[in-house]
Amino acid sequence: MCGRAHLSIAPATYRDRVSHQIGADMYQTVWVNQALFQPSYNMGPFAKLPIIYYDPENKHQKTDLTTVTQDNNIKKEELDDSIQVKQEMKTEIKVKTEVKTEVKEENYKIEGLVIQTMSWGLIPSFSTKEDHNPANMINARVETITDKKVFNRLLKNQRGIVFVEGFYEWKELNFKKKQAVYIHPKEKNELLCFACLFDKKKENENEYKYTFTIITTDASKDFSNIHDRMPAILNNMEDIKKWLGITPTSGLTELLKVLQPLKNVKECLDIYEVSDFVNSIANQSSKCIKKLSEIQRGKGSLHQFFKPLIKMEEINNNSQEKDTAKQDDSKKRIKKEEEQVTVNNSKKVKQEPIDE
Repeated sequence: MCGRAHLSIAPATYRDRVSHQIGADMYQTVWVNQALFQPSYNMGPFAKLPIIYYDPENKHQKTDLTTVTQDNNIKKEELDDSIQVKQEMKTEIKVKTEVKTEVKEENYKIEGLVIQTMSWGLIPSFSTKEDHNPANMINARVETITDKKVFNRLLKNQRGIVFVEGFYEWKELNFKKKQAVYIHPKEKNELLCFACLFDKKKENENEYKYTFTIITTDASKDFSNIHDRMPAILNNMEDIKKWLGITPTSGLTELLKVLQPLKNVKECLDIYEVSDFVNSIANQSSKCIKKLSEIQRGKGSLHQFFKPLIKMEEINNNSQEKDTAKQDDSKKRIKKEEEQVTVNNSKKVKQEPIDE
C-alpha cells in the first residue's frame, strides 16, 4: 500500500521537474487551487497534493472555475476563468527565472493538461457523509478497479497522476514490530510518478470537493521484503502519456498494462530505514527522511560534539596507571612517616636525663 508520502519542493520547482518527466512545458499549465498545496515531508490521508490529468474537452473545469470549493474558501470572483489563468501565468513567469534548471525546448505545451490540488482519500460522487470515510480509500487495488463500481466508472476520463519525492512504508520485523523505511528515486531531482483515480463530489449548488486515490499493485520481487503491495509507478514518459490519455490506446486491456509492479527496483529506487519520528503525521520536518543510521551515530547533530576523544581502552589503561601511581605515593608517604617517627624517638632518648 501507500499511505505516507513526501513532497516538500516549491511549486515552481515542481513544475520544472515534472516538465522534464512528462515531456510538456508545465509552466503553461493552469494549476487550479495551487494555494491549497502545502509542501511537507510527511503527507498522509486528507493531505492536499497536486494531481495532473488530461481534459482536452474541458469537461471538469468548464463549470468548476466558476464555483467555490469547500476546501479553500476562495471567493467566487477569484475563480473567474480569465482572471485566474492570467494571475497564475504572471506568477509562474516570474518564478520561472528563479529555477536553476531550464525546461528543455522540446517540452511544448499540451493543450488539455491540468494541475489541480486535491485531497488524498477518495470520496465517491454518489456517497453520503454518513456511509464513507476517505481514509479508507487512499489506495485502490489494480486487481479490483475494473470490477468495483466506485473505481471502474472513473477509468474512462478521471485518471490522473501524482508526483512525489518519495514515500514511506513500514517493514514487519520480529515480535510484530515494524520499521519505517523511506523510498525515493536514485536519480537526483527526479520524482516518483504514481497512477491515480480522482472524483468530484457536489457538496451543494456551488461547491465541489475533489479527491483521489493511489493505485497499488502486488510488490515486485525486490520490494516484497518491505511490503506485499506497492504503488503503481509509471516509470517512463510513454506510460505516463498512455495513462493520462494523451497517447491513445486500443482499449482498457492495453491501458491497464502500464499498471505493473516496478521490476528494476534496485536500479531505480533508493531504500533506507528512518526513525519512528515519521510515525506521527504531526511531524513534518526533514528529520522524517533522515537515515536511521545517521541519527544513531549522531552524524549531523549535536551528538558529534560530545563524542569521546579517546577510546575506552585508553581510559581504562589511564585509570589503572593512576591507581598504581596512587598506591606508590601512599607507600612512599607511609615510609616517610615511619622514618620521621624513628627520628623523633631518637631525639627523645637523647634529651631524657640519665639516672645516677
